Amino acid sequence: YVSLASFSSGPPTEAMVQNARQQTIELIRQNYNHPSIFMWAVGNEIDVRGRFSPASASGHARALLEQLNTLAQEEDSSRPTAYADCCERAPYADTYVSMNGVTDLIGLNRYYGWYYGDPEGLGPNLDELHARYPNTPIAVSEYGAGGAFTQHTDNPQGGVIASRGRPHPEEFESWLHERYWLQLRDRRYIYAHWIWNMFDFSSNIRLEGDAMDINNKGLVSHDRQRRKDAFYFYQASWSQEPVLHITSRRYVNRAYPVLDVRAYSNADSATLIVNGEEIGATECPDRICVWRNVRLAPGENVVRAQARIGNRRLRDEVRWTAPDSEDGLRIESGELVGRESPLGRFGSDNFFTGGTPVLLNSVVQQFAPVAVDGEAGSSQRSVQGHEDAALFNAYREGDFSYALPVSDGDWRVRLITFEPNPDAAETRTFNVSVNGQAVLTDFNPAAEAGGALRAVEHTFTATAINGEGVTLTFESAGGPAIAAAIVVTR
Repeated sequence: YVSLASFSSGPPTEAMVQNARQQTIELIRQNYNHPSIFMWAVGNEIDVRGRFSPASASGHARALLEQLNTLAQEEDSSRPTAYADCCERAPYADTYVSMNGVTDLIGLNRYYGWYYGDPEGLGPNLDELHARYPNTPIAVSEYGAGGAFTQHTDNPQGGVIASRGRPHPEEFESWLHERYWLQLRDRRYIYAHWIWNMFDFSSNIRLEGDAMDINNKGLVSHDRQRRKDAFYFYQASWSQEPVLHITSRRYVNRAYPVLDVRAYSNADSATLIVNGEEIGATECPDRICVWRNVRLAPGENVVRAQARIGNRRLRDEVRWTAPDSEDGLRIESGELVGRESPLGRFGSDNFFTGGTPVLLNSVVQQFAPVAVDGEAGSSQRSVQGHEDAALFNAYREGDFSYALPVSDGDWRVRLITFEPNPDAAETRTFNVSVNGQAVLTDFNPAAEAGGALRAVEHTFTATAINGEGVTLTFESAGGPAIAAAIVVTR
């Protein structure tokens, strides 16, 4: 099928047109008798060019698409034609000529929450295009996310994904597929949907996740030997085979002693047992079982899930190593993955409610030729005045709170923050409270630090009682509140 990658703003050459026509003829005549083929694809994502070329380029592409569509119908009138669209009404599409409405079928390649937008934007986009093309069957021809076997997050909603770079936490891939499927499942006008992709595959223009020259959107490893967690989500959702799979199993050395344990299962409920002690049973709506705020012991923990489907007993077990809860918590606010720091090991952003994760510097995307607006070419900024400048690479901003799951007793809470925007240095103020008691009022981080992009810290005392932990609350005043890191110690 035709691709627009080599199109300029002018019309395609006659040689290119004839080449595309010849390939279409050969495609159909060589494969006509295969009963597994039910449609002929005559184009893929040729509207993407409209994002960075004059609209005339898309107009020329549509004319060629129409020509190839007619040719395919002449060669085989028994099968419908199809085109895979990437961009119509997606967040980054504004000035281009639509390619939909030409072929008998429409395929939509959509990556909400990965390359753009929010994952919950998928369903409304499908509904809008279904209303626009009510008589044309619609499929979702690509959807997915990258997943790395060696990169992990404590909370997939805690930071900004580097979709064309690193990291690609396995837990983020699973979370995004959960969101996608719940929207696809209930839209009965979708005639088909294809996960992109079953297997990681070679691609020599990528430095993504934990690999080079690999597109890691597969549910299974490149060598077909290892299945990612998302594979088991679909097995539990689509298969009649009994499934029980504890997720995030490769995240062995945990950053936090308290975590939500998740499993995929097509059982109605499952029971969790940690180090021989039964935590309890939980239901598994939408094939997802979750046990909230499970506390691990210092060192190695044996975590086992059990379920029953009919007469069949299911069991899955993982071993995780946890830090000592008496050592407190180190949270890197706004970050999707944790890391080692001169201050100790930090986990990724977790235990928060509200706010937005923000990167200090834009993500430098590796994958050419498409560059998402605001993700390339920006100057790199750094924060001065702290022993670990990397703590400020990301932050949480807005109105938010942290429910810190520390054990009872007295704690020291160390807030590390800064002013990222020189234009807001004079006006940004916010309030901070610990367990409902104000500790900072109309706090201006730039004024205290001596300017923007300079670190500032405050330490507070807090007491946790009755197993309720410590609550840290941030409220906007003259501007949104900001936290770069939180350290809780005895």
